[in-house]
Amino acid sequence: MIWALRHGKTRWLALAVLGGLAPLWAGENTPKAGLGSDIDPQSGMTGWKADKEWNADLRTNNLTTYRADTRKKSVVWQVDQPALGSSWTVEVDVSITKTYGKLNWHDDSGSGGISLAADNNPPVPIVEIRLKPTSGKLFQMSINYRDHAWRPILVTGWQPATDAAFNLRLTRHPGAHCLHVSLTGNQGFRYDSDTPELTDANLAAITVCGLIANSGQFVFRNPRIVSPAPVPGRFQNMAAIAVEDLLTHFWIGGPDSGNIIPTAHGYPGADLGTLARGGLWERSMLLFALENLYRTTGDQLLLRRITADWQRTKKLFTREELEAAGGPIHPACDDSGWDAWMYLIVHRSTGDSYALERAKGLINKAFDRWLDGELGGSLWYNNERRAKSLYQVGVVLSALRIYELTGDESFRKRAIDDCYEWMETHLLRPDGLYWADYGKSGPIGADRPDDIRESGSVSFLGGNMAMGILHARLYRMTGNEKYRLRAVRTADAILNHLNDGKGAYLDDRDAWANGTFAGEWAKEVLSLPGIKEVHRQQLYVTAKAIFHNARTPDGYYGGCWNGPADGPDSRWSMGGSRPQQIMTSASTVNIIAAAAMLEAERRPLENNGSE
Repeated sequence: MIWALRHGKTRWLALAVLGGLAPLWAGENTPKAGLGSDIDPQSGMTGWKADKEWNADLRTNNLTTYRADTRKKSVVWQVDQPALGSSWTVEVDVSITKTYGKLNWHDDSGSGGISLAADNNPPVPIVEIRLKPTSGKLFQMSINYRDHAWRPILVTGWQPATDAAFNLRLTRHPGAHCLHVSLTGNQGFRYDSDTPELTDANLAAITVCGLIANSGQFVFRNPRIVSPAPVPGRFQNMAAIAVEDLLTHFWIGGPDSGNIIPTAHGYPGADLGTLARGGLWERSMLLFALENLYRTTGDQLLLRRITADWQRTKKLFTREELEAAGGPIHPACDDSGWDAWMYLIVHRSTGDSYALERAKGLINKAFDRWLDGELGGSLWYNNERRAKSLYQVGVVLSALRIYELTGDESFRKRAIDDCYEWMETHLLRPDGLYWADYGKSGPIGADRPDDIRESGSVSFLGGNMAMGILHARLYRMTGNEKYRLRAVRTADAILNHLNDGKGAYLDDRDAWANGTFAGEWAKEVLSLPGIKEVHRQQLYVTAKAIFHNARTPDGYYGGCWNGPADGPDSRWSMGGSRPQQIMTSASTVNIIAAAAMLEAERRPLENNGSE
C-alpha cells in the first residue's frame, strides 16, 4: 500500500506501508534496556529513568531538554507514572547533531526517536519510530515493529530536507486500531500518516514510552505525554485540515523559524513594493484561525507558529508603527481594530506583555484620532470623516478586553459609554440587525433595508456577531438581564435575516472579515441562557457547508459558503474577493475553527457534529 502525503507546498511523499502486524511475541532476543537513576528531578519529569549516556537541563527557555551522546543504543524510559492507557499522545522535538552509525536504511544506528513498550522490568519495546539523517541533507523516518524480530511497517525512504530539528508526535486515538504519526520540520517539512492496523492485544500491551538514542549525539526537547488523548470531533478534524490548507498556502518555514508569508492585497508575492513586509491586518485573519484552533486543541505547534510570527512582527515593525492608527499600516478604524485584536490574541496565547502594551497604544490612538461628538458621538470610519460605522467593533471589543485585563476605566468608558451605546442607539434596526454605516443623513442604505446578499449588504455579519459578543460580555460583567436579552435578540436576527436559505450564515458584506469574531461568538454568545439549539446549528451547518462546498480542489476557501468556491458562478470571486487571498480563505476557515470550539465545549452533552 502507498500513501501520498504533501511535503511543503508542491512535493508529495510516497510512504510505503509494509505488511500486517503479528501478535506481540517477546522472544529470548528481546533487547533489554537498562534503567539508571531518576534524571533532572526538578524538571517536572520525575519518573523518567535513563542510562548514563543521558543528561537533562532547563537552559533552553526554561523548557526540559534531554541530551544523549552514545556509541550504542540507549533509551530513557518514562516510569513510575500512570500507564498510557487506551488513548494517548507522545510528543517530542528531536535534533540529531552528529551520527556515528551507518547510512543503510535498514540499520538503526545513527537514529533517534520514540519507543513504545510493555511495562516489564525492564520495559520490553514493541514499536519504535526512528529518524535517521545523513550528511547529505537527507533523512528518513521509519516505524518499526517487533514480533519475532524487528521489521519496518512504515518507511518514508530517503527524503531531502534542510530541517535541523523535527517535532515528532505519535497518537493512539480512542477506539483506533492503528497509530497516527505526525512529523513537522523546523524549516517546513511536514506530513501525517496512519500505521497499518495493530491487534487489540498489541495496542493494549503498550503502556510505557521512551526516547531512543542510537550511535550519535541527540537533543530531545519538551517531551510531552497526554493520556488520555483528546477525542477529536468531526469539526475539529475539519478545522485541522482547513488550517493545514492555510499553512500550506500562506506559511513559510517551520513552526519555530517560519512566519506567515507577506501579502499585499491578500496575495503572496516576492515583489510587494512598499508592502514588502506585508500588511498586518491581512495576516491577522490567519492568526485568528490558528489561535481559535489552538484554544480548542491545545496543540503546541499552533502556539509555536503564533509565537514565531509575532516575533517576526516585533522585529520588522517599530513600536510607533504598531500603534499608528490612521497611518499607512492601520489606515481606518477596522484595520486598527483587527490589528489590536491580533495583539490581544497573541497576548492571550503567549503572555507577551509587549503585545498588550501595543494594543493599549493602538486603541488609545484610534480613540484620539476618530472619536468625537459629531453625529451624536462614536468613531469615524477613517480620516475622511464621511461616515461612522459598525466596523468600529474591533476597536470597541479590544478596548473592553484591555479594561478586563488592566482595570483601566478609561478604556471601558470610551468603548461602552462613547461607542457601544452609540451603536445601540443609531445602528440598531427594527429587525434586530445593525446598519453597517451611518452618515449625516442617518443610516446609509435606509432606502433599501432588505439589500442583504452575498457580495453586498447594508448590514455586516461580522459586526453583528461582535455586537452579540459585546452584549454577552456586558451581561457577564454586570449581571444585567438587558444585555443577555440583547445578545439573544442579535442571535435571532442573524438566524432570521443573515442566512443563505440553506441553514448557513450569509457571507453578506465582507468576505475578508465576516469570520473575524466567530470564535468569540461560539464561546460567549452560543453558550448563553436563552440561546436555542437552532442558533448553534446555524454555525455547524455553515462550517459543514464550507468544508464540502467552499473549498477549492487545491485547498483555498471561498466567500460563498455554500459554494461555489471560485469561478464565474461565485459572486464573491467575481466581486474581487478571491479564495486565493489570505483574508478570504482565513476568514472562512475561522468559521470552521469556531464550530470546532463549540463542539469541543459542548461534548459530551450532545453530538451535534454528527451527520
